Amino acid sequence: MSLPEVQANSSEHIVRLEAAEYNPKPSLDALQNIKESWNSKAGAASYEQRTLECSRDIAKHLIFAAPQVAAGSRVLDNACGTGIVTSELLKTYTDLHIDAVDFSDGMMDVIRPMVQQQGWTDRVTIAKMNGMDLKLEDGIFDVSFTNFAIFFFPDPSKGVKELYRTLKPGGTAALSAWQYFGWLPVLHEIQRWVKPDDPPFAVPMLEKWHKKETMVETLKAGGFLGSKIRMSLQEVMYLDDNIEELAGSLTGLMEPMMKGVWDLEGLGGMRGALLRVLETQGDRFLVKKDGKVGLKLVAWLALATK
Repeated sequence: MSLPEVQANSSEHIVRLEAAEYNPKPSLDALQNIKESWNSKAGAASYEQRTLECSRDIAKHLIFAAPQVAAGSRVLDNACGTGIVTSELLKTYTDLHIDAVDFSDGMMDVIRPMVQQQGWTDRVTIAKMNGMDLKLEDGIFDVSFTNFAIFFFPDPSKGVKELYRTLKPGGTAALSAWQYFGWLPVLHEIQRWVKPDDPPFAVPMLEKWHKKETMVETLKAGGFLGSKIRMSLQEVMYLDDNIEELAGSLTGLMEPMMKGVWDLEGLGGMRGALLRVLETQGDRFLVKKDGKVGLKLVAWLALATK
């Protein structure tokens, strides 16, 4: 099987799905599974392993795209998760203070010891906090980052209002959301075997966020002017050493989400089903880069200035 070699930034490989051909059906069971997985300590601890650092790659791009953080800046890492944005910021900037907040106990259990081990306690304040009700003063942040989280908020526009409120005049909110999952067509192939009559599976909540308008309108509803919003697409790769390793990594990502949604026992479980698709139809989905094999993912990057 010969796979195409791609560049990580090559926009011609970004896949856009036509609404007339694609009418997905989100699964509420999968939604609950996602929430339980990320909120648990074990799920939070394995977050980067399961995502093969794709979230970190996008965080790097988001930091690079945002206005340069000046010495002494105060930065919000909103819905900070395991501290990916915080750690990437402190690799680049030393003279700043970060408020890292999240509402998940599991994520708090990961970021707290990480900050202590890195010796960052003088530069990072950690707090459990609801992103829709930040217990923070008005106008205190130069930049805020919300990396792959705004779509999980029960009321995203309310979360954006909090970002707007806590930014200084001229400050910038930097956010990300997924536009395309390269593994979703692989799931659809598995679905053809186990649920052939069902509409295509969709990741709950995230389907509408594939559209640029969702992010733009949410930012506007939160107080940002349309003229002060900039959107761009960024492609990253979900890569592993070979197809077998890739199937294992994807299993770690998908198995918690699909628990109880499909019965895959006859296909050898999630890993067996994934391996069957990737080995027999990989030329339809897979790419290779730097000696590895994987799938393309695309994210929206949004910069909104107050």
